[in-house]
Amino acid sequence: MTPRIHEGLSAFTTFERAAETARKFPPLGGYIARVRLVAGCGFTIGEWGTRGPEGHLTIFGDALMLSQAVVDIVLVNEGST
Repeated sequence: MTPRIHEGLSAFTTFERAAETARKFPPLGGYIARVRLVAGCGFTIGEWGTRGPEGHLTIFGDALMLSQAVVDIVLVNEGST
């Protein structure tokens, strides 16, 4: 079954891009989760090219596996690269 776009998790390729988006849209929240996805763990990544912001991805996969991929949670205004 092909996942639908609204079933995925929005993500960015860089912290800077994610922070810029979070600052532009405060309702998204003030924290960014850094994730480390490992090949073969059931994730699919959609890249949207010119259809979305530069560096924007959608991650599809099991929510529990994705939660286990979180390596850090950073406050947007205190984050560093």
